[in-house]
Amino acid sequence: MTPATDHELSPVLRKQDAPLLRVENLSVAFHTRNGLVRAIEEVSFEVPAGKVLGIVGESGSGKSVTALSLLRLIPSEIAEISSGSVWFGGRDLTRLSERELRRIRGREIAMIFQEPMTSLNPIASVGAQLREPMQLHLGMKAAEASRRVEELLDLVGIPQPRKRMTQYPHELSGGMRQRVMIAMALSCEPKLLIADEPTTALDVTTQAQILDLLRSLQSRLGLSIILITHDLGVVAQFADNVQVMYAGRAIEQAAVAEIFRQPAHPYTEGLLKIVADLEAECGRLSSIEGTVPAPHELPPGCAFAPRCPRSDTACTASPPPLSPISPGRRCACVRPVGFPQFRASA
Repeated sequence: MTPATDHELSPVLRKQDAPLLRVENLSVAFHTRNGLVRAIEEVSFEVPAGKVLGIVGESGSGKSVTALSLLRLIPSEIAEISSGSVWFGGRDLTRLSERELRRIRGREIAMIFQEPMTSLNPIASVGAQLREPMQLHLGMKAAEASRRVEELLDLVGIPQPRKRMTQYPHELSGGMRQRVMIAMALSCEPKLLIADEPTTALDVTTQAQILDLLRSLQSRLGLSIILITHDLGVVAQFADNVQVMYAGRAIEQAAVAEIFRQPAHPYTEGLLKIVADLEAECGRLSSIEGTVPAPHELPPGCAFAPRCPRSDTACTASPPPLSPISPGRRCACVRPVGFPQFRASA
């Protein structure tokens, strides 16, 4: 639902209906010996009901910090939300108490973490870990929750679910552990699922199976999903809309088809060239020279400028804002690729 105040929308794609989730100008700072260091800078996006938003970028671009901050899962002694809002169901999650947030985490918004072996409790059985959120959030008795666990394990494609309920995480393969994490995330029938690099630690075959499973579940259950990944190939298969991040900022937003048809930011173009070269399986692979700068070492102006083949003096003046360049598209670049008219009006 839309909050009573009249906010200007900042969507990936504008919808007549209010989005399920709206993030506005979210900034997150980490406590360091040298004071607060901004890791996320004024990030805004929306997730429409029943749609998949892919958030993509290299390691260090701020994808996971953004995802964790939505539910305030980073301890306050480590980091803080310095500004912005996260609207969900008419409530700003940044202003809720910890007690109120606990009612939302796992119940209305669930999260699949990167590494299932470290996310699952090694000394608790699979069944016990899956029963817990249902007993906590839905008030189910143990017997009822156990029946639901068996159904969930079957839903995510785990064979012999009754047997698996009695096993411990170390007795399962990586792919099965990830399926358990998905089952746990779905146990309370959330409206929004955040999947943080759900296939990173898996082999290629298992990655494809997990993505197929998520796609099937999203279609059957009408889930909204935020998919965090470094792989634009995964985004192409799975997402409706995409947000590209770099050095803690959102630098491009568009529908997936538009991104692949014509990337606007030079960084997005570089990522797509890498995907194309990998698919061609011949010749010299493309690369983006350099690395993502640390939050406390950001260059003046555009953070990507030192790595950008199109940079000039205008790029170092100040960080370019995320601005509309065509209907439904935004880009943070003074010289968007393929949009010369934007340069003329900038």
